[in-house]
Amino acid sequence: MGGSAITDSKRMDNETYNRVKKEVLESISPFFERVAVPPPAPEKESYGDLDVIVVPKVGVTFDPISQLGSKQIYPNGPIISFEYQGHQVDLIHTTEHDFDWMIFVLSYSYVGH
Repeated sequence: MGGSAITDSKRMDNETYNRVKKEVLESISPFFERVAVPPPAPEKESYGDLDVIVVPKVGVTFDPISQLGSKQIYPNGPIISFEYQGHQVDLIHTTEHDFDWMIFVLSYSYVGH
């Protein structure tokens, strides 16, 4: 979160952010019970990363290197940051119970912080 975990990751404008979001969500959805991207602040013009909240599927492993061709991964507790086409994606692992709360807290540039 914030775009500093992956070396040399590029910031994204709105068009790139929306393309990366669509591609990543389509690619990772089969590996998780639930996936969502919290809505960003409406006036936001550039992004250091893409935050994706996920609920893992029992017995299913997601590996960004083999599944998405990622060149770098940075695990940090429940957050796994990985490189996707030169951009940083943060997978924020949570439980089914906390999924909606996490979306709320991380929406509109971290309304809960």
